[in-house]
Amino acid sequence: MGKYDPLRRHLETRHGAEIEVSFADIETVIDAPLPKAAARPGWWTNGSDATRGQTHSRAWTEAGFNASLVAGAERVRFLRHGYRVVSRSADVTYVEKENPTDEEIARARQAWENLIRLIARTAAKASIKLGIEFDMDDPQVARDVMKATFDGLFLPPPAKKRRGGKAAISD
Repeated sequence: MGKYDPLRRHLETRHGAEIEVSFADIETVIDAPLPKAAARPGWWTNGSDATRGQTHSRAWTEAGFNASLVAGAERVRFLRHGYRVVSRSADVTYVEKENPTDEEIARARQAWENLIRLIARTAAKASIKLGIEFDMDDPQVARDVMKATFDGLFLPPPAKKRRGGKAAISD
């Protein structure tokens, strides 16, 4: 058994397209300190010809991941093969599968439709509790309610701009 086999087994059991872990977590998994070279991005290369035979890179590539060092943080991001990062913020990373199958697209579409139904029911229940009535059988009303619900849930609040010394909401 190689030094980095526990890391491979650990990654094989993880769910999610991207996993970020600290050096300390990796050292706990492998029950040994990482070498000083692990603080450099080159140590986290992903099984190319240059690293063939290096047991540390085989650990994550055989588990189905690519690795990248998080600059200045003693942390590593493992991204599952076949996925790509779409965007990243301080709190959220959006990843997507590079080549989804028709079946995966259909499952995602079904999940999205289920979410829409759940949000619509929740918005309707909240409206009833607030004493707000509207006719969801009217397609335009239904679209307006759903748009307002989605905008409220998923869009950031509008930025405030100063106009003539007074705060105003920008469009």
